[in-house]
Amino acid sequence: IRFSCHEFRSWRGITSIVVVCLALCALAVVAEDNGLARLPYMGWNSWSTDDIAGLLDLCFESEVHGIADAMAKYLKPLGYNYVILDDCWAAHERDTQGRLQGDAKRFPSGMKALVDYVHSKGLRIGFYTCAGNITCKYNRPGSYGHYELDAQTFASWGADLVKLDNCHIPHDVPDRKVLYTQFSQALNATGRPMLFALCEWGQGNPWEWAGDIANSWRIHTDLLPWWWGS
Repeated sequence: IRFSCHEFRSWRGITSIVVVCLALCALAVVAEDNGLARLPYMGWNSWSTDDIAGLLDLCFESEVHGIADAMAKYLKPLGYNYVILDDCWAAHERDTQGRLQGDAKRFPSGMKALVDYVHSKGLRIGFYTCAGNITCKYNRPGSYGHYELDAQTFASWGADLVKLDNCHIPHDVPDRKVLYTQFSQALNATGRPMLFALCEWGQGNPWEWAGDIANSWRIHTDLLPWWWGS
């Protein structure tokens, strides 16, 4: 194949542009880079699975065991590998060390044992918490003011995912992005890779910044089991 000098210069120019663009793209990739969620993660979430929109707010140790058993047998080969507990698992009080703890009646074996069970099935497990003082359902303790401690707690259990919701954030917080960034940093500081699922509802335009600090992010209101007509 022959190229004229003009054609060669043109191709050389195009090549230079491509190289520069790739370099700029590499510099621009500042998204959460913990090796997780390279593809969309799939699995089961307790939200709205036992009742309408979490009104009864159900999840139990035996239920999670059953879900994990079924997923491992039927769905894991298809790529479904996350078992995620939404706003249903935590006790209404922190323990004596100020740490989040599971509801002892619903999870009598404790959260670490639950994590170990799910892991024994070759699956991953995630937990819900909230950026504000209390969670969205039934006033469980939120993570505000405890981001580092709660991240360490989840890591100590062996959690693979943490969802941070958007309820009951103090009114004097001007920018939710700051809080979500702090929690992202707290997760990374534990040294355990945990997928960060950012749940901000779209109030602060998360599509503009969430990709820098989270593996996934929500941009609108809840997924509910009914259709809002026009």
